[in-house]
Amino acid sequence: MFNDKEILIVEDEKDFSAVLQDVLQYDFSKVHVAQNAYDAIEIFKKESPHIVLSDINLPRINGLALAEQIRILKQDQPILFMTAFQSIYDLRGVKYIQKPITFEVLYERIKELLL
Repeated sequence: MFNDKEILIVEDEKDFSAVLQDVLQYDFSKVHVAQNAYDAIEIFKKESPHIVLSDINLPRINGLALAEQIRILKQDQPILFMTAFQSIYDLRGVKYIQKPITFEVLYERIKELLL
């Protein structure tokens, strides 16, 4: 589906990030995984993924601050947030899906951002 695209997953829950990686590896040319925003920025600079899939609630630097840093590097970078929050007031122009996620909804949102 996205065989010519790379994705960066930013998720601090190791089991959940492993599940995401296992599922998404079949549809993306490369799946990068970071467990915090600092590592995500380094991977982003080095690999330039086509889309970033990030949790909002990350240790030390949250996903919103991560998105700001990424947008400094690439203003139009597609970013998709995953969140357990019921209300999101300011996502600064990015899309989100609510946890628990279904892969059907995840793929719909990714298509919206990449196609």
